Amino acid sequence: MVKNVIGNHIQVSMKQALATVFVVLLAMSAQAQDEQRWWGYYDGEERLAEFGTGSTEDYHCAMFVPGNKGVAVGKKIVGVRVTVQGVADVRSLKLWLSRSFPQSGSGELWTKEAEVMESKATAGWGVAEEMLSQPYTLSSAGVYVGYSLQSDDPFPVLTTQSATTQANGFFLKTSATYPSWVDMSTYRYGNVAIELLLEGSFLDHAASVKAFPETVLLCGSEAELPVTITNEGNNSVSSIDYTVTDEDGTTEGHIDLPSPIEGVKSAATVVLPFAVPSVARASQKSVTITRVNGQPNAAASKSATGTIVAITRSARRTTVMEEYTGTWCGWCPRGTVGISLLKRDFGEEFIGIAVHDNDPMTISDYASQRSRVGGYPSAFLNRLKAADPYHGSAYGGGSETTYGIYADVEREQQALTPAEVSVEATWTNDDRTAFVARASVTPLYDRTSASPYALAYVLLADSLKGEGKDWAQSNDYANVVFQGGYASEPNLGFLTEQPAYITDVAYNNVAIATAGLNNGVTGSVRAPFTNGTPIVHEQRFNIGSNVLVQDKQQLRVVAMLLNTQTGEVVTAAECRVVEQEQSGVEAVEGSQPSPDSSLSEAIYDLNGRRQWQLQRGLNIVRRADGSVVKMMK
Repeated sequence: MVKNVIGNHIQVSMKQALATVFVVLLAMSAQAQDEQRWWGYYDGEERLAEFGTGSTEDYHCAMFVPGNKGVAVGKKIVGVRVTVQGVADVRSLKLWLSRSFPQSGSGELWTKEAEVMESKATAGWGVAEEMLSQPYTLSSAGVYVGYSLQSDDPFPVLTTQSATTQANGFFLKTSATYPSWVDMSTYRYGNVAIELLLEGSFLDHAASVKAFPETVLLCGSEAELPVTITNEGNNSVSSIDYTVTDEDGTTEGHIDLPSPIEGVKSAATVVLPFAVPSVARASQKSVTITRVNGQPNAAASKSATGTIVAITRSARRTTVMEEYTGTWCGWCPRGTVGISLLKRDFGEEFIGIAVHDNDPMTISDYASQRSRVGGYPSAFLNRLKAADPYHGSAYGGGSETTYGIYADVEREQQALTPAEVSVEATWTNDDRTAFVARASVTPLYDRTSASPYALAYVLLADSLKGEGKDWAQSNDYANVVFQGGYASEPNLGFLTEQPAYITDVAYNNVAIATAGLNNGVTGSVRAPFTNGTPIVHEQRFNIGSNVLVQDKQQLRVVAMLLNTQTGEVVTAAECRVVEQEQSGVEAVEGSQPSPDSSLSEAIYDLNGRRQWQLQRGLNIVRRADGSVVKMMK
């Protein structure tokens, strides 16, 4: 990931010195001919940011070009051009083409050693450009295009700063930090600065549209949604005509873009108006770009679909922050502070999960999720938004001493949620080695199509303690080098007064077991949905052999509602694991139930929310025979 290095520990942060000021305007040493066009996920003119691991390593960077769609269909690759940082520090630069990820700095299709020429746009940035001795014809299988280099610069890679991060736009492998190839485009760090000189027949007026994600809106409102338009033709895109088709018919529209989309494969976000259904339901929308610059759209892929979920009322959304930490990490104490402050400020609308790595509280369940982590501490809000667990997503550029994560969580809270979630957990045996978590998902709209949701569960433990140095929390804030900058910080200043290794720490919010962590428990939230009708799921846990269970009164269960298409945590709920209560029940209206009659048909509180057992106070009970009684506990 893009990192800064402080002390001996790596922090996640975007280094943006110069990148926020300069626009890279590269001079083409090989001028494009009439049937040739420079193309890439980076178009040669976008703002770039410096990217690296913060240490001296060998870097291998690539993008993937699918040969069966878009502008690349039927084209030949004539040349390759890359833009890198630290001209004086770059050594052994090679450009290459390969059918699969190369394990060294050479591709099996083509490899060429290259020299870096200094860019006229920004001092210290450079361009390397090489022509293929024999053009490579793209096949339907596609091709990886990349470069390999050695550099003493801690941030030698350049990626797009403002352009939309695209799938296949950035893959990375390094000699130490990332020993295996990683798809960095999933982490929204931009597209790597690689361009191809393509040769072939290009379209004149063509634009494709990208499917937009499922969006939740209030019934009957007029909404404007951002839709990504990509130029697939020779000419810039200055206007589009489009249609939107749904269950209610087709509407037409025209937009003159405020700024033309220049260059083949350049993309821009266009805001289109959408009518939200007046009833609570999921509505499929199909957007088609019919004309470009007043001419028929020649693009092969001119349509895309998305779903609008219309709800009648807004509901409380709970934000989940998964914080990656470790006792060995000297800067990780600020993550503990961040979770504590967010819990104070947002209450039940915030859930913090401490995911430990390489210390006694590590669990293997999160292994696949850890591949997203570039440094410690770091965090993900609702699985999609990367941020520092205390400083927030704006970390860097002089904001290190702010409680910036508050603003990030506040923004997450403003999004509408399509469902409400509640959960309770009770022990199922006398020795309390097993319990059942019962989650209730109440959709706020009707849906007959396949469910895009599933439930994931995480068991948390509080007040975990242990003996020995592996349980002591490393504390870099105690270093005299940093005390001057943090001593007066209102929330972190106390850490400068603590020792370099803090002992006898009681660790809270620690993830110690999971179920359905990555994609949710299969079948846990099935369609069809009926607005306001709960969907019930039970998940059983056996913790008899879990060595991290120290105090069974300090266990909490988190139930997260996942969007299985995007991976986002839609909303969540948490509860403590408690004993199944046994107490008398008094009927206050209707007849007293007989011992063999069922009370489990349905129990509701006075607001109509379904409960899993009788609550203290007045309950509404629908019995097995269909009768309804009010009961006081």
